[in-house]
Amino acid sequence: MYYNLVEYFYGGRDVVLFKYDLHVHTMESSLCGRMYAEDIVEYYHREGYQGLAITDHFSEVFFREQPEYKKNWAALADRFLKGYRAAARRGATLGMDVILGLEFRSPDSDRDTLVFGVDEDFVYKNAYSYEMGLERFYKRFGTELLLIAAHPFRPDRQTGRPCKLLPRFIHGIEVFNGNTRHDSRNQQALDYFCAHSNIVCVSGSDAHRPLDLCTAYMKFNARIRDSAALVAALKGRDYELGL
Repeated sequence: MYYNLVEYFYGGRDVVLFKYDLHVHTMESSLCGRMYAEDIVEYYHREGYQGLAITDHFSEVFFREQPEYKKNWAALADRFLKGYRAAARRGATLGMDVILGLEFRSPDSDRDTLVFGVDEDFVYKNAYSYEMGLERFYKRFGTELLLIAAHPFRPDRQTGRPCKLLPRFIHGIEVFNGNTRHDSRNQQALDYFCAHSNIVCVSGSDAHRPLDLCTAYMKFNARIRDSAALVAALKGRDYELGL
């Protein structure tokens, strides 16, 4: 299935050129990651992508496994940024755009939210912000960041029921999640977007393992150099999704 948002928003004008994956995890900074950041960037480069977003898990599950937990936030921030920094270094040598994002896990459920618009200073200055619930996180950061519900209709791993979508505390949804090892119910997400087309939508591979790579993409009409540029492009809706 291929959903062309350029045609949807712009009547078919050909304005997109550059290919990105907006949902990728590294072994360095996601406990469930199975690929080193440098290898990931090299793979995407070979496959013709211009860049990718590193969206490692920004959650209690990750931080409590670190020896600096509740002792040294700067060290924890360094640990969280390790995967992104390794990817960015390799990306710089290959001419790839590597964007910093987060996958924020609400502490009261399995609900995940992709967060764009962040930089390294955000991570350092907002110690333990992963402890906030989604409503509090949105009220604190929603005017400066872009919050996208990741795989919004994927069932909760404990209850088997879909996580409840909280539209008041997000700016959009991931309409296609390319991870084939999970039931992300992409058609339901796409149907939701079609009924609420004023929101932002994204597509991403949710890559953790080699077979997950390059299973989704977005195309933009300009290079996306950092997370702030990504937010501007998404809000401007000058993109196309590969589903």
